[in-house]
Amino acid sequence: MKDIDHCLLEVQDKGIRVSAEFGLLLKKVRGNQNMSLREVEQRSGVSASYLSRLERGERRSPGLTVVFKLAHALNVPYKDLVTSASPRRTVGE
Repeated sequence: MKDIDHCLLEVQDKGIRVSAEFGLLLKKVRGNQNMSLREVEQRSGVSASYLSRLERGERRSPGLTVVFKLAHALNVPYKDLVTSASPRRTVGE
């Protein structure tokens, strides 16, 4: 997890934005890869129930640690997930 901690500091320093529509993007990326919620759970360590709530919009944007875990599990650059952001909201605001 040392790499994730380093990336978190980098992201916070640069003020990378986190999308309020993160769940929609997550569902699209997961669907494009034909992955089930359980598969993402197994690869990321993020529970399928939490992922489902994110995708349905019952939870707002996750923390950056979750974003990094999901990016790794889905094999996409973390910046692709994080910078899908609403321009009105940045990390730390």
